[in-house]
Amino acid sequence: MRFYDYQTNKISLRSKNPKETVSSTRHKSIVFLVEQQLLLHEQHGKAKTPNESTMLEWQIEAMDRRIAAVVCELYKAIALE
Repeated sequence: MRFYDYQTNKISLRSKNPKETVSSTRHKSIVFLVEQQLLLHEQHGKAKTPNESTMLEWQIEAMDRRIAAVVCELYKAIALE
């Protein structure tokens, strides 16, 4: 499974449940992204070619940036709640 910036940017950070807090929704998003990150690292360890390894490294870096952005949003949401 491969993830690119344009794919991870589509992940919803808003809950469809109005009773759920923004921080709770973002926490769930972080959990999802970290699970995807773990899958990427697992695939990277099994990469058979240098090209495949490089592509997975790029995807891992993109996922790192997305996780960092969601964490920043989470801390802002907590401060506002």
